[in-house]
Amino acid sequence: MWTQLSYRTAQLGQHALQAWGSLADGITRILLYRGRSFLAHHLAAHPQETAAKQARLDHIAQTLAGGGKVAFVVFRDLHWVDWFLPITSRLEAEFPDRVSVLYISYSSVLKRVGRGRNLMAYRQAIEARMKAAGVDPHSHFSHEEIPWYNNFPQPGAILTTEGIPQENFSSPHRVYVPHYFVLKARDVLPANIRYNHLFCPAKPPFTYRELDNPPPGLTVHRVGYPKMDAPPAEPVRLFANPNPVVIYAPSLEVDILLDTLGQGLLELFQRMAHLNFVVKLHPSLGSRRHPITRYFASRIHNGPNIVLDTTTSIQQLAPASSLLIADYGSVGAEYRVSFGKRVIYLPVPSRLEGGSDLLFRDRFADAVTPVAGLEDAIGRLLAQGDLPPEQREEMGQALLYGYGHADLLAAHAVLKILEGKFD
Repeated sequence: MWTQLSYRTAQLGQHALQAWGSLADGITRILLYRGRSFLAHHLAAHPQETAAKQARLDHIAQTLAGGGKVAFVVFRDLHWVDWFLPITSRLEAEFPDRVSVLYISYSSVLKRVGRGRNLMAYRQAIEARMKAAGVDPHSHFSHEEIPWYNNFPQPGAILTTEGIPQENFSSPHRVYVPHYFVLKARDVLPANIRYNHLFCPAKPPFTYRELDNPPPGLTVHRVGYPKMDAPPAEPVRLFANPNPVVIYAPSLEVDILLDTLGQGLLELFQRMAHLNFVVKLHPSLGSRRHPITRYFASRIHNGPNIVLDTTTSIQQLAPASSLLIADYGSVGAEYRVSFGKRVIYLPVPSRLEGGSDLLFRDRFADAVTPVAGLEDAIGRLLAQGDLPPEQREEMGQALLYGYGHADLLAAHAVLKILEGKFD
């Protein structure tokens, strides 16, 4: 009861904060930007940036005239770009004059981003992530800024991982790139996304059951999980001390999260002062405009051994960590397969059972325990250390197509789609 009440209080505070932010954005537009949008003001104030993006488009126009192809990545949330950057990097390395990729963001349609200051910060974060991956950040365009430029091409193929109602590009080929490689119990082939190609990550029984008899018009490309083949991210260390780091990465369901907190999870973390704990919220919850973030911040106060992280990716946190705690979903499987580190699962309601995520848990989890048993499980698994390399290899081969070279398979699949040579 107290946990729910505290969360509702934080929720009210967050709504008030959002209302104030919207008011401040409106005043800024009227008084400082003369009624122009934040994006229009930014583009007018940064002619070098717009010139560099126009040069990128002009270069693409030249390659198209010579028979090259262009693909679009369309997305809303910042964290989705991690699924596409390895494919783009491989395409540019393997076929530099045959394929160009543009990233088109629809971030402003997200309520927690909007068209004000948050959008400008989001744009910077997207382009910083692209630059860190070795992909030209001038290949990124917010969908609102497209009319500013000449020579904007039509896509030969569109890659996405979500349905975006506002997106209306015309393309003969649309590729659905799943943002997980193990499915939850309720996951089926999405009906809210337009696609006629599927980049399938996982082997049966960890994949879509519908693929036993694919829908008419769908071409399945068994490429694997390209995100795993990205160059190692620059590790982020959130603690000055050398103590082992444990990541707590819960799923999206706030009710499960609050129930876990009600069982004393944070108090347990505080007692285990010889360890460091990172509370890594799901990116959609981790937004600073979601009330759960405010609630966590009020409970944690960034104490000496607990940090709330809302911006760093798992790829940046994992190298400096030793263990991950999850409940359900894809994060536990991705962490264990990608980094060869131990995973503990917390129990979940029976309605969430039946998916390949919990099939993975039943086959590969290092421990399944309620909060009351966490301390013993953490101590035991830390003593065991990371997975032996051969165990990680065997697990990856059993789970994924293209294990170790999915980015290459995906790049070749994109080229074949663009050139109409797919099976």
